[in-house]
Amino acid sequence: MLNLSQIWGPPHINGDFYIRADDEGIGIPADKIDKVLMPFTQAENGLVRNHEGLGLGLSLVSGYIKMHFGRLRIQSKINQGTSVTIIMPKSCVVNR
Repeated sequence: MLNLSQIWGPPHINGDFYIRADDEGIGIPADKIDKVLMPFTQAENGLVRNHEGLGLGLSLVSGYIKMHFGRLRIQSKINQGTSVTIIMPKSCVVNR
């Protein structure tokens, strides 16, 4: 299950925009978190995988965030899931 949330409140009063995605998947080992940001890389190696994907999602998101001077935080626990937080600077937030 994937849970998306927009985070507001006093910790983020500086105007930055926070989005967090949480899942209850297999998790990412701590030593592979930096590696899953590279194109075509997945936490699970080998020719036979239990999970689909090309290994492009986090790489594309990371590149987009860097282009806009944002930050990406990944926290993960094996067999419990992963939490990815995107922090976009106030200068990127458009008010309508």
